[in-house]
Amino acid sequence: MKRLAGLAPLLSLMLPGFAFAADLNVDGTTLLRIEERSAPGFSKQTVAPATQFLGIDATDVGAKGLSFHLYGWGRADLADKSAGDEKTDANLTYGYVKYRKGFPNAALIGKAGRFFVFEGIINEQVDGAQAQLILPRGFTLSAFGGVPVKLDRSSNTKGDLIGGGRLGFRYGGIIDVGLSGLHERNAYLDTMARADRQLVGGDIWIAPHRMVDITGRSSYNATTEDFAEHSYQMNIRPGHGLTVAADFSDISAKDFTTFANMVFNTFNSSSNDNMKSYGGSLTYSAFKPIEIFVEYKHFKRDVTGSADKFGGEIRASLLDGALNPGFGYRRVSSSSTGSIPSYNEIRAFASYVKGAYSASVDFITDLYDKQFYGTDSDYAYELSGSLGYRISPVVHLSGDLSYGANPDYKDQVKGLVRLTFSYSTVKGAPQ
Repeated sequence: MKRLAGLAPLLSLMLPGFAFAADLNVDGTTLLRIEERSAPGFSKQTVAPATQFLGIDATDVGAKGLSFHLYGWGRADLADKSAGDEKTDANLTYGYVKYRKGFPNAALIGKAGRFFVFEGIINEQVDGAQAQLILPRGFTLSAFGGVPVKLDRSSNTKGDLIGGGRLGFRYGGIIDVGLSGLHERNAYLDTMARADRQLVGGDIWIAPHRMVDITGRSSYNATTEDFAEHSYQMNIRPGHGLTVAADFSDISAKDFTTFANMVFNTFNSSSNDNMKSYGGSLTYSAFKPIEIFVEYKHFKRDVTGSADKFGGEIRASLLDGALNPGFGYRRVSSSSTGSIPSYNEIRAFASYVKGAYSASVDFITDLYDKQFYGTDSDYAYELSGSLGYRISPVVHLSGDLSYGANPDYKDQVKGLVRLTFSYSTVKGAPQ
């Protein structure tokens, strides 16, 4: 709750403004989850967290081009603690004021508050301000600055200040390229040290033909003085109903995860661990209403070995789209003798919608080649079902129930009640 206190002045400014918006959208979801946990060697737990998500978007608030945007959640545990040390928690995901001013062949966009920055190689959550310029002849320029938002619920894993930006060039619907970078002062390096974080790189989107597009990015860690990541993907659509995709990724753990903006860093940033992967997929609507999806991917990690994943799904759309069943099979074959198991995965699912009513069922199981994690279990499975009813055009009530087991939990029962609403003053939206 303390994390919301610093943004109270901004929220107090934003909330009254929603009443004067030309267009107002309010979305909310209320969740009540009930779960019984039974782990070997531990007493049973019953958790029942009630969580409320709320999002508000208001445009043209008092002046054309001025808009407010807010999204956050709050949680209260009605039984045992579901996460962390407190029985209540809350967070503001984003809350900012945005202003857009158009000019002939150009535009200026300003933003202030808590927001996400997705610019080229930059992926950050910031309390601060951002300015974007859309210039003539396809050029774009953006810059931001502020305080990085701490993601791990502690107070020591982010730096004091952060700033950066991107210079881009776009030509028609053919190419979009950019150079971007950031600098974070006094960033978290490990439990004993801090240093300035510096990251630079480039990104590209290119579509030389209407059937082909390629996206990718490469980033360089200027602090460790080595490349952190190369990630690229290509999509080809040679004919109606057929899509072929291929991807490649090469990540240096030491350079990628040092200062990484992650809640949980599962990689040792001080090691020379490298991770590479490549693969492809094919999606084909063979004949209506059947769709076939197949995929293959190869993973290689220095400290754990390599693995291959392959398989696919068959999906159908029956009864004019009301009934959607499917079946999938995947195989993970690992050369590792340690932490990566080999297993077969089987999944069957179906959903049905008729009028205001909806229902779905999903079964998935993993059958491991051998016992692992020091347990006597070589399988995991979960069976889940859902029922829903649309009370009105803007209110929907649904519930989920599942039962399963895995090497960590012998028996696991989970239930969820969900109430969603979506209100909009935009002309033509459901009321």
